Amino acid sequence: MPERADAGEARHKNEYEAIFRDNPRVPPLILLLFAGGSFGAASFIVAPQLLLLFFMTEQLGIPPVWAGAALFVPKLWELALDPVIGVWSDATSSRWGRRRPFLLAGLVLLPLGLALLFAVPSFAAWPMRLAWVSLAFLVATTGYSLFAVPYVALPGELAPDPVERTRLIACRMVFVALGILAAGAGAPLLIEALGGGRAAYAVTGGIFAVLAGLSLFGSFIAAGHAPIEQGRREKGVLASLPRATLRAVEFRALLVTYGLQMVASGLNAAMLAYAVRYLLHATESLTGLIFGLFTLASLGATPVAAWFGGRIGKRRALVLFSLIYAAGLALFWFSSPAQLGALWLAAALSGVGNAGTQVFAFALLPDVLERERARTGEDRTAAFTGIWTSCEKLGLAAGGAIGGAGLSIAGFVEGASGQNAATQTLIAVLLSLAPAALMLVSLPLLGTVESRHIQRRFA
Repeated sequence: MPERADAGEARHKNEYEAIFRDNPRVPPLILLLFAGGSFGAASFIVAPQLLLLFFMTEQLGIPPVWAGAALFVPKLWELALDPVIGVWSDATSSRWGRRRPFLLAGLVLLPLGLALLFAVPSFAAWPMRLAWVSLAFLVATTGYSLFAVPYVALPGELAPDPVERTRLIACRMVFVALGILAAGAGAPLLIEALGGGRAAYAVTGGIFAVLAGLSLFGSFIAAGHAPIEQGRREKGVLASLPRATLRAVEFRALLVTYGLQMVASGLNAAMLAYAVRYLLHATESLTGLIFGLFTLASLGATPVAAWFGGRIGKRRALVLFSLIYAAGLALFWFSSPAQLGALWLAAALSGVGNAGTQVFAFALLPDVLERERARTGEDRTAAFTGIWTSCEKLGLAAGGAIGGAGLSIAGFVEGASGQNAATQTLIAVLLSLAPAALMLVSLPLLGTVESRHIQRRFA
């Protein structure tokens, strides 16, 4: 088995060096075009997470349990689709190479679905409105998967060495932050500025669809700069993937930990707009301001988190920042019109915790996959990455589905000027205590994950 792994690494090294021998550095324009795709991808993830459940119940009159299901069911489709796309992309041969055909399909479908998502016709019956949103969300999520899975693999094909690859990822993370800030803070402010009704949501969705399409198109152009590499087909990769995932103990533990944390994050985000309206008695602009503070705190804390990780280890740092995140989420419980200070502190502390959980979950992932490849002699990186991305999206959607089901059980009335006391209490619990508990429950599994890093032998 070790000889097989060493032979695979030697072959990969030779191919790697041959591809990049005459292409030592990514031009600045290509770097910006590639990284810009993260703006559209991040804004699509955030906008439904923050706004879609609220839009369906308050603007479309859809019962919350059905609205939550509309958020969750397309993610089940992605759970199956993402690993398939990863394997399919690795095996594709075309005159454009392995990745660009998938990027093109994604940049068509994602903006189309996003534009239709909030532009719902005036159907008389709410099931028809639900069907429209569900279908549009399915189109958009399919487009996102077609784009995102090969996009994650592009840095290794665009960049000739690890230093240059780090430069690509760093630039990409800037656009991720801009996308999160634009969708999380800008979209609610724009909706209120446009009047706050269904037309305002439709215009906002259309604007973000255009921005997403332009950013994804830039990445499609940038991918043309990568050397054209044809795929290699391997039999039985998909069929063996479930068993391989179960046997990959570290990967499985990290995956479940991260998935539970995404459920917590999605539940808090989905309940924020309800808390602003029914607990704080404010307008959509406050939702944007809270999410904006959360995002800025997360950005500011990212280099601090990296500093901590270098001193106490990635796993310990992930536990530490998860506890900070849980404390920030729990603090939302004390938010009220008379105690807005607690609200701002909760948003800032949650943002700091979010920075660390994102940094160290993604920092541990390649280490875990490296050890798994060394253990088995088989490279399933793309397939495992597809499982990871689908779990991330499924967790976020599950948070919204849990929120919708909880509101329905509590007797939530769609579009009402106020809610009963039980519903208000449940909104507070789902906003704060429930996601905080999920963060804590996610931590014990990390005991099976090693925190040391194994260097690549041909780095």
